This record gives sequence, C-alpha cells and structure tokens, in this order.
Amino acid sequence: ALREEWAKVVDLLLSAPRNEENRKALELYAIGDYSGAFAAMPKRMYTERLVLEWLQEKPGDYCGAFHSIPRSLRTLYIHALQSLVWNKVVTRRIQQWGCAAPVVGDLVWDDWEESSV
Repeated sequence: ALREEWAKVVDLLLSAPRNEENRKALELYAIGDYSGAFAAMPKRMYTERLVLEWLQEKPGDYCGAFHSIPRSLRTLYIHALQSLVWNKVVTRRIQQWGCAAPVVGDLVWDDWEESSV
C-alpha cells in the first residue's frame, strides 16, 4: 500500500544534486521559505519551480505540490521507481541464488521456444 508520505516525495524531488546554481534555493526550501526558494530556483528547473510555486501558495500541501507536476512527468517518476525496485529485487535474487537455474518463487516460461510473444 502507498504510504502517502507526500512531504518525503517532495523532499526527494527537491533533493536534486546541489550546485552553485540551485544551492540557495534548496537551502531556502529546507528552512520552509518557499517563496524565497521559488525566486532563487533557476528558471530552467521547471518541475522544481512548479512544486515550489504550489508550496508558496499552499504551504504544507505536499500532495497538491506533487500533483502540480504534469501527469506525464509524474508517470515517469512512478515508472522510474518501479524500475529501481525491480532492479534491486533482481540483483538480490542473483546475488543469493545465481542465475543458472530457477529457484522456488521464480516465474518460469515453460514453452519459450514454442510460444509466440
């Protein structure tokens, strides 16, 4: 189940690599100065600016801030998270049991040669 920890979602979104261009904006965000953070965020950082714009108008509404991002981009973030989880699970499975043969719990396609996909 989703935990709906929207503040953490927004924190992760705004924890972009710090550089001299966005350092001040991220520092202002960290202390809750959303208006200052919005003003300091470089204009090319469109997504971060959308989130900060929402928060300066509705402080504390992290769910709304995340949903202010265009749906296509939110979907991209969800797919990236799904890929991350999948990759971590597969990596752990291979580390524990290798990949030479299936183990209990693996999904196996029995008729690979005969099936048309």
